[in-house]
Amino acid sequence: MRPPVILIGWPRRRGARAGGPAGGFSLVEIMVAVAIVSFLAMMSVPAVSRLKNKTRASAAAHDLRVFEAAFQGYASEKGAFPATSDPGVLPTEMVDRIQTEAWAKISPVGGHYAWAKNQVFNGVPCTAAITITPTADSALVNDADQLEALDRMIDDGNLSTGSLIFGGDGSLVWIVER
Repeated sequence: MRPPVILIGWPRRRGARAGGPAGGFSLVEIMVAVAIVSFLAMMSVPAVSRLKNKTRASAAAHDLRVFEAAFQGYASEKGAFPATSDPGVLPTEMVDRIQTEAWAKISPVGGHYAWAKNQVFNGVPCTAAITITPTADSALVNDADQLEALDRMIDDGNLSTGSLIFGGDGSLVWIVER
């Protein structure tokens, strides 16, 4: 009686004959699978980028609407808008109406929020406006698609006209009242 043979290594495929091909994948099969996965990943990158841009634009639009409502409410109650403030600095009159942290943070499209009263932006006189101003610690995003998406969400889709415009000094201006 012969002793049993113990084989060490990869098990054979079920049903494979002795001396037949071993189980596993060939190098070509692995390369094809990697190529397919790489192609799918490559195709998803632009979609993810567009989704991120849309999400940032949506968050910025939400912030501008909330801030505008607070400033309009203040003006309705007091008869005038608060004085101009520096980027990231909430006007003291608005402390009980807007969370200071929300105002001071970097906006979703870069830059800091600032309040402007009785100023002219790129030739457009404004009684009241919220600006997103580039600062030393945060530049305004230089992505035309993202900024146009923001404009389409809350205005006319053109950053040269309407209530959301470029301010001429690199800022983005949301005109609350002309």
